[in-house]
Amino acid sequence: AKYIKKHTATHKRLNMLKQYYRGEHSILDKRRRNDLPNNRIVVNKAKYIADISAGYLAGTPVSYKSEEDITALTDLLKISDSSTQDSDLALDGAIYGCSFELVYMSDDEVPVPMLAKIAPQSAFVVYDDTVAHKPVFGVVYYPIFDDHDRTTGYNCTLYADGFTQDFVVDTSYNIMSQDESINNVFGIIQLNEIWNNPTCQGDFEQVISLIDAYNSLMSNRLNDKDQFIDALLAIYGTTLGDSHTEKIENYKSIKETGTVELPEEAKAEYLTRQLDEASVEILRKSLKEDIHTISFVPDMSDENFCGNSSGVAMSYKILAFELMTKTKERFFKEGLKYRLK
Repeated sequence: AKYIKKHTATHKRLNMLKQYYRGEHSILDKRRRNDLPNNRIVVNKAKYIADISAGYLAGTPVSYKSEEDITALTDLLKISDSSTQDSDLALDGAIYGCSFELVYMSDDEVPVPMLAKIAPQSAFVVYDDTVAHKPVFGVVYYPIFDDHDRTTGYNCTLYADGFTQDFVVDTSYNIMSQDESINNVFGIIQLNEIWNNPTCQGDFEQVISLIDAYNSLMSNRLNDKDQFIDALLAIYGTTLGDSHTEKIENYKSIKETGTVELPEEAKAEYLTRQLDEASVEILRKSLKEDIHTISFVPDMSDENFCGNSSGVAMSYKILAFELMTKTKERFFKEGLKYRLK
């Protein structure tokens, strides 16, 4: 129960990563004065980075080869739809920095092992303090809500080598009830944690500040355009009415018709800011390049990936991406081995 309390402290980070993947970026909370344009543009580089890296890792189903006959094993993997599971786990790893898989027995007349992806917000594994870092136990827990959608506690399941046990804790993490323990037919912990990298970071986590800056730049760029269109009209040498009411009516007429009649000696002009589009475009490209450089995920729409580049030249362009994927693949293989065991 104390470990559950500790793990709930990570929800803020995990939910933030989930929101960025879904396009719910901090730019959406930006506020300006009521009379100013407030465009809030989301260029979802987070989703692009996670989808590309996950697809590159597990887009092609994993193949299994052995000198012995493993047909019985591969048949079970097909029944449990392991290829879809692999893709989902790779995406969770790209978003959150780790993913969790629960191996359980089906309730069919002839039970078979099945696979279920568990959200990182609802699962964790505790390891021992030896250099081997062997798993000691795993926990899966879900919030309990009342009729007013308030959390009243958590339904929890403890997975250990020899048994599994359900229990309930309240919001203060006191144990309210617990069921009898059940024998674990697998003999090892059924909860499988797969790391994305040695630091358990999501693929876009390092560039969130750059993504925020890119969104802000694009939003302000459009705000400037809107303000340019809604520029103030300055009139020199005359007034457009003798009373406030008459002036308001004339202002409305100018806005509706787009024309204004002035005496010969008077003049009118718009007050506008000069937009330095060249500098803004340079900054946009710089931010975009930094996002893809730091995340190691290349921008496939970039002009560097067009033309008649040789295979060697192309391999150098995606060298960092390949190296990152090899690290992800190493941890993913460990997860697959644990599943097979």
